[in-house]
Amino acid sequence: MRPTDVQPPDADVQPPDVQEHCLSCQRSALSVNRVRLIDADTLDLPDVGRVRLAGIDAPENGQPARDARGHRFDAGQAATAAFADYLYRRQGEGWQVHFAETEKARGGYGRILARVILKRGRKREDACAWLVRHGWAVAEYGPPHYRREESRARRERAGLWAGEWQRPRIWRAGRKGASARPAFRGRRPSGRGWLTLFRLIFRLFRMLR
Repeated sequence: MRPTDVQPPDADVQPPDVQEHCLSCQRSALSVNRVRLIDADTLDLPDVGRVRLAGIDAPENGQPARDARGHRFDAGQAATAAFADYLYRRQGEGWQVHFAETEKARGGYGRILARVILKRGRKREDACAWLVRHGWAVAEYGPPHYRREESRARRERAGLWAGEWQRPRIWRAGRKGASARPAFRGRRPSGRGWLTLFRLIFRLFRMLR
């Protein structure tokens, strides 16, 4: 599924119960033009720095995937493009972008943990839930309804679930394990090879005596 094919979320999806307050730089809604997407679950905000979306895990840039026809593509770039397209379309429809920090304000690498909340009048949408429901992220330590949205996305083969890909946590672990293994060029000598070499040296030594 291409990012431009993503459909707008249903209006009945509500954000989880979190204590919402402005981040240090915000007194009102933030324009999408001022948000820099690192990937689909990591953003750079002006005067704040890096913010990690809480409760979800999106593919990394460079993480490979295959679509329904078996063609390879970059899962991280596809998810990021889909999220950017969603935010720009929603802003064009009059929705305002807000951020709600979670109770655990800091995550790994010292990043702020927050959820993206879109508002228009009395309507509210949880953008993190949208990413999960449309198959561009998975639920990780989030509220129960995130896991339900992931199950729905898998059933409907939405987004990345239309083809083949790995959960980001598993893919990162595989890369870490591969980089930890020492590189070796050429063929390693076996124990039997060393024994044969020792016998040849011993025989040569006896012949020279």
